[in-house]
Amino acid sequence: NKHARLASWLRFAGIDKAILPPAPKFEDKLPTIYESEEVTMLLDEAGPYQRICILLALKCGLRDQELMHLQFSDINWKEGTLRVQEKPQWKFTVKTWEQRDIPIPDDVLEALKEWQEVRKDQALVLGTKNRLPNTKLLQALKRLVHRVGLNCGRCDSCQERNECQAFTLHKFRRTYLTTLLRQGLDLRTVQAYAGHKDIASTMRYLRPATGAGAREKLNAVKW
Repeated sequence: NKHARLASWLRFAGIDKAILPPAPKFEDKLPTIYESEEVTMLLDEAGPYQRICILLALKCGLRDQELMHLQFSDINWKEGTLRVQEKPQWKFTVKTWEQRDIPIPDDVLEALKEWQEVRKDQALVLGTKNRLPNTKLLQALKRLVHRVGLNCGRCDSCQERNECQAFTLHKFRRTYLTTLLRQGLDLRTVQAYAGHKDIASTMRYLRPATGAGAREKLNAVKW
Protein backbone atom coordinates (compact mmCIF):
# COMPACT_ATOMS: atom_id res chain seq x y z
CA ASN A 1 0.00 0.00 0.00
CA LYS A 2 1.01 3.64 -0.21
CA HIS A 3 2.18 3.81 3.43
CA ALA A 4 4.48 0.84 2.93
CA ARG A 5 5.87 2.40 -0.24
CA LEU A 6 6.50 5.67 1.59
CA ALA A 7 8.31 3.89 4.42
CA SER A 8 10.44 2.02 1.88
CA TRP A 9 11.32 5.25 0.08
CA LEU A 10 12.29 6.95 3.36
CA ARG A 11 14.61 4.08 4.23
CA PHE A 12 16.15 4.22 0.76
CA ALA A 13 16.67 7.98 1.04
CA GLY A 14 18.20 7.63 4.49
CA ILE A 15 15.58 9.88 6.08
CA ASP A 16 14.61 9.33 9.71
CA LYS A 17 10.80 9.23 9.59
CA ALA A 18 10.72 10.18 13.28
CA ILE A 19 11.45 13.79 12.28
CA LEU A 20 8.38 13.95 10.04
CA PRO A 21 5.05 15.25 11.36
CA PRO A 22 2.39 12.59 11.95
CA ALA A 23 0.24 11.76 8.96
CA PRO A 24 -3.15 13.48 9.06
CA LYS A 25 -6.07 11.25 9.93
CA PHE A 26 -9.41 11.47 8.21
CA GLU A 27 -12.70 9.95 9.23
CA ASP A 28 -13.85 7.12 6.97
CA LYS A 29 -17.33 8.16 5.88
CA LEU A 30 -20.18 5.83 5.01
CA PRO A 31 -21.08 5.79 1.30
CA THR A 32 -24.15 7.88 0.55
CA ILE A 33 -26.94 6.53 -1.64
CA TYR A 34 -30.19 7.87 -3.01
CA GLU A 35 -33.41 7.13 -1.19
CA SER A 36 -36.19 5.64 -3.31
CA GLU A 37 -38.34 8.72 -2.73
CA GLU A 38 -35.61 10.97 -4.14
CA VAL A 39 -35.23 8.81 -7.24
CA THR A 40 -38.99 8.82 -7.81
CA MET A 41 -39.15 12.60 -7.56
CA LEU A 42 -36.26 13.05 -9.98
CA LEU A 43 -37.65 10.62 -12.55
CA ASP A 44 -41.13 12.17 -12.34
CA GLU A 45 -39.72 15.62 -13.12
CA ALA A 46 -37.06 14.57 -15.66
CA GLY A 47 -37.58 14.93 -19.38
CA PRO A 48 -36.90 11.97 -21.73
CA TYR A 49 -33.19 12.77 -22.06
CA GLN A 50 -32.50 13.09 -18.35
CA ARG A 51 -34.67 10.07 -17.60
CA ILE A 52 -32.47 7.87 -19.79
CA CYS A 53 -29.37 9.32 -18.11
CA ILE A 54 -30.70 8.60 -14.61
CA LEU A 55 -31.86 5.07 -15.51
CA LEU A 56 -28.45 4.16 -16.96
CA ALA A 57 -26.63 5.58 -13.95
CA LEU A 58 -29.00 4.02 -11.40
CA LYS A 59 -29.74 0.61 -12.92
CA CYS A 60 -26.53 -0.07 -14.85
CA GLY A 61 -24.09 1.67 -12.50
CA LEU A 62 -22.20 3.56 -15.20
CA ARG A 63 -19.52 6.07 -14.27
CA ASP A 64 -19.84 9.68 -15.48
CA GLN A 65 -17.46 9.22 -18.42
CA GLU A 66 -19.08 5.90 -19.32
CA LEU A 67 -22.46 7.64 -19.55
CA MET A 68 -21.03 10.36 -21.77
CA HIS A 69 -19.45 7.91 -24.22
CA LEU A 70 -22.05 5.13 -24.36
CA GLN A 71 -23.13 4.38 -27.94
CA PHE A 72 -26.20 2.57 -29.20
CA SER A 73 -23.81 0.13 -30.87
CA ASP A 74 -22.58 -0.87 -27.38
CA ILE A 75 -26.00 -2.38 -26.66
CA ASN A 76 -26.71 -6.02 -27.43
CA TRP A 77 -30.45 -5.83 -27.90
CA LYS A 78 -30.90 -9.58 -28.14
CA GLU A 79 -28.94 -10.43 -25.00
CA GLY A 80 -30.09 -7.34 -23.09
CA THR A 81 -26.59 -6.19 -22.16
CA LEU A 82 -24.39 -3.18 -22.76
CA ARG A 83 -20.64 -3.22 -23.20
CA VAL A 84 -18.36 -0.64 -21.62
CA GLN A 85 -15.40 -0.25 -23.96
CA GLU A 86 -12.94 2.31 -25.21
CA LYS A 87 -13.85 5.00 -27.73
CA PRO A 88 -10.60 6.01 -29.46
CA GLN A 89 -12.36 8.71 -31.49
CA TRP A 90 -13.23 10.46 -28.23
CA LYS A 91 -9.98 9.48 -26.46
CA PHE A 92 -12.03 7.60 -23.91
CA THR A 93 -10.54 4.56 -22.18
CA VAL A 94 -12.17 2.29 -19.64
CA LYS A 95 -10.94 3.04 -16.13
CA THR A 96 -9.64 -0.48 -15.48
CA TRP A 97 -8.54 -0.99 -19.10
CA GLU A 98 -10.93 -3.93 -19.29
CA GLN A 99 -14.15 -4.22 -21.24
CA ARG A 100 -17.17 -5.41 -19.30
CA ASP A 101 -20.73 -6.43 -20.14
CA ILE A 102 -23.56 -5.26 -17.89
CA PRO A 103 -27.08 -6.76 -17.93
CA ILE A 104 -29.77 -4.17 -18.62
CA PRO A 105 -33.03 -4.41 -16.64
CA ASP A 106 -36.07 -4.94 -18.87
CA ASP A 107 -37.60 -1.53 -18.16
CA VAL A 108 -34.36 0.25 -19.05
CA LEU A 109 -33.94 -1.84 -22.20
CA GLU A 110 -37.43 -0.89 -23.37
CA ALA A 111 -36.76 2.77 -22.62
CA LEU A 112 -33.52 2.58 -24.63
CA LYS A 113 -35.31 1.03 -27.61
CA GLU A 114 -37.81 3.90 -27.62
CA TRP A 115 -34.99 6.40 -27.14
CA GLN A 116 -33.08 5.01 -30.13
CA GLU A 117 -36.13 5.63 -32.32
CA VAL A 118 -36.08 9.27 -31.24
CA ARG A 119 -32.30 9.56 -31.75
CA LYS A 120 -31.84 7.82 -35.09
CA ASP A 121 -29.25 10.38 -36.20
CA GLN A 122 -27.14 9.91 -33.03
CA ALA A 123 -24.40 7.36 -32.34
CA LEU A 124 -24.07 8.41 -28.69
CA VAL A 125 -26.96 7.57 -26.39
CA LEU A 126 -26.54 10.88 -24.55
CA GLY A 127 -24.80 12.91 -27.24
CA THR A 128 -25.31 16.64 -27.71
CA LYS A 129 -27.08 18.26 -30.65
CA ASN A 130 -23.67 18.46 -32.28
CA ARG A 131 -23.22 14.68 -31.80
CA LEU A 132 -20.51 15.15 -29.20
CA PRO A 133 -20.16 13.61 -25.71
CA ASN A 134 -22.18 15.67 -23.26
CA THR A 135 -19.79 16.94 -20.58
CA LYS A 136 -22.55 18.78 -18.70
CA LEU A 137 -24.62 15.86 -17.42
CA LEU A 138 -23.77 16.72 -13.81
CA GLN A 139 -24.82 20.35 -14.19
CA ALA A 140 -28.11 19.22 -15.70
CA LEU A 141 -28.70 16.92 -12.73
CA LYS A 142 -28.00 19.78 -10.31
CA ARG A 143 -30.58 21.94 -12.05
CA LEU A 144 -33.13 19.12 -11.90
CA VAL A 145 -32.50 18.62 -8.18
CA HIS A 146 -33.03 22.34 -7.55
CA ARG A 147 -36.19 22.37 -9.65
CA VAL A 148 -37.64 19.43 -7.72
CA GLY A 149 -36.84 21.12 -4.41
CA LEU A 150 -34.36 18.56 -3.07
CA ASN A 151 -31.51 20.98 -2.34
CA CYS A 152 -30.42 20.65 1.28
CA GLY A 153 -30.00 24.44 1.55
CA ARG A 154 -27.13 24.02 4.02
CA CYS A 155 -24.01 23.06 2.07
CA ASP A 156 -21.64 25.68 0.65
CA SER A 157 -22.60 24.72 -2.90
CA CYS A 158 -26.28 25.36 -2.14
CA GLN A 159 -25.47 28.73 -0.62
CA GLU A 160 -23.19 29.84 -3.46
CA ARG A 161 -24.70 28.33 -6.62
CA ASN A 162 -27.99 26.62 -5.71
CA GLU A 163 -26.28 23.33 -6.65
CA CYS A 164 -26.52 20.85 -3.80
CA GLN A 165 -23.31 18.89 -3.32
CA ALA A 166 -25.26 15.90 -1.98
CA PHE A 167 -26.52 15.04 -5.48
CA THR A 168 -24.06 13.62 -8.01
CA LEU A 169 -24.09 11.17 -10.91
CA HIS A 170 -21.66 8.90 -9.06
CA LYS A 171 -24.14 8.64 -6.20
CA PHE A 172 -26.41 6.69 -8.58
CA ARG A 173 -23.53 4.24 -9.08
CA ARG A 174 -23.15 3.84 -5.32
CA THR A 175 -26.89 3.24 -5.06
CA TYR A 176 -26.69 0.62 -7.82
CA LEU A 177 -23.87 -1.33 -6.21
CA THR A 178 -25.30 -1.10 -2.70
CA THR A 179 -28.71 -2.27 -3.93
CA LEU A 180 -27.25 -5.28 -5.76
CA LEU A 181 -25.26 -6.31 -2.71
CA ARG A 182 -28.23 -5.89 -0.38
CA GLN A 183 -30.38 -7.97 -2.72
CA GLY A 184 -28.00 -10.87 -2.33
CA LEU A 185 -25.93 -10.80 -5.53
CA ASP A 186 -22.53 -12.29 -4.80
CA LEU A 187 -19.54 -9.99 -4.49
CA ARG A 188 -17.71 -11.46 -7.49
CA THR A 189 -20.65 -10.80 -9.80
CA VAL A 190 -21.12 -7.24 -8.53
CA GLN A 191 -17.38 -6.67 -8.91
CA ALA A 192 -17.62 -7.68 -12.57
CA TYR A 193 -20.60 -5.38 -13.21
CA ALA A 194 -18.80 -2.51 -11.49
CA GLY A 195 -15.54 -2.99 -13.37
CA HIS A 196 -13.45 -3.09 -10.20
CA LYS A 197 -9.99 -4.63 -10.11
CA ASP A 198 -10.48 -6.10 -6.64
CA ILE A 199 -13.23 -7.18 -4.26
CA ALA A 200 -12.21 -4.60 -1.64
CA SER A 201 -13.18 -1.76 -3.99
CA THR A 202 -16.65 -3.26 -4.39
CA MET A 203 -17.11 -3.82 -0.67
CA ARG A 204 -16.53 -0.12 0.02
CA TYR A 205 -19.77 0.63 -1.80
CA LEU A 206 -21.90 -1.45 0.57
CA ARG A 207 -23.69 0.91 2.90
CA PRO A 208 -25.00 -0.86 6.01
CA ALA A 209 -28.77 -1.21 6.03
CA THR A 210 -30.68 1.09 8.38
CA GLY A 211 -34.26 2.07 9.10
CA ALA A 212 -37.41 -0.02 9.41
CA GLY A 213 -36.26 -2.71 6.97
CA ALA A 214 -33.07 -3.29 8.91
CA ARG A 215 -34.98 -3.43 12.22
CA GLU A 216 -37.39 -6.02 10.81
CA LYS A 217 -34.52 -8.28 9.82
CA LEU A 218 -32.82 -7.76 13.18
CA ASN A 219 -35.98 -8.57 15.10
CA ALA A 220 -36.37 -11.77 13.04
CA VAL A 221 -32.97 -13.07 14.17
CA LYS A 222 -33.23 -16.16 16.41
CA TRP A 223 -30.96 -15.46 19.35
